[in-house]
Amino acid sequence: DDVEKILDALMKTMFGTPTLEDIEVISSYLKKGGKGLSDPICLPQVLQRLLFALFVPGGYGASDPKGRELLSEVIARSISTESSTAESLSNSLKQTSELCANHPSGVPRSALHRRVLGPLKQEIVHACVSAGVLIWIQHGLCENPKPMDLKVVVPYYLNISTRIAEIHPLLRQEVLQVTAKAFDSKSAELDELTWLDIRKIYTEHLIDISRLGIALPVLE
Repeated sequence: DDVEKILDALMKTMFGTPTLEDIEVISSYLKKGGKGLSDPICLPQVLQRLLFALFVPGGYGASDPKGRELLSEVIARSISTESSTAESLSNSLKQTSELCANHPSGVPRSALHRRVLGPLKQEIVHACVSAGVLIWIQHGLCENPKPMDLKVVVPYYLNISTRIAEIHPLLRQEVLQVTAKAFDSKSAELDELTWLDIRKIYTEHLIDISRLGIALPVLE
């Protein structure tokens, strides 16, 4: 019975949207003897879906403090079996996802500058935290409810993604994908001139991070 519940929770996490009950099942499993990095819960597909649920605006991490705490704990325990390391990582995930939740897409430039840049740059030393922050960045660039403000907020999001690319080589391709997707995500509310200016910012960002040795995507 327990095995079926765990497998069901894993399948929902990998291929659908996990419920809080699913996350609690996974959390309980890890506490009772999950095997850290050798465990199926550590499959990239599972961790990516858990990070998505934690960091995407409107997800459990953004709307439910209990969900945020559970997700942070599950992700941390699935990455490290050493209790103090897992606790430290869990706290970092929880604090960072809360910061992102409090500054969703459409937040003004002043808030990004004063309240977000500094704290995020301290927390993204953890690769999994950076992967979650990239989910938040993509949403801020591609699904911003205030597209007319994009020109002034884009540099702040790209500043963070550049730092992630600098310190986490394995996430550089993901940084590229986020930027390339943003490059193609024009809002109908934007006039062509403003959009060209924003695309110029994206292009300069891609050129900057290409100096880290990343092959640039073909953009149209």
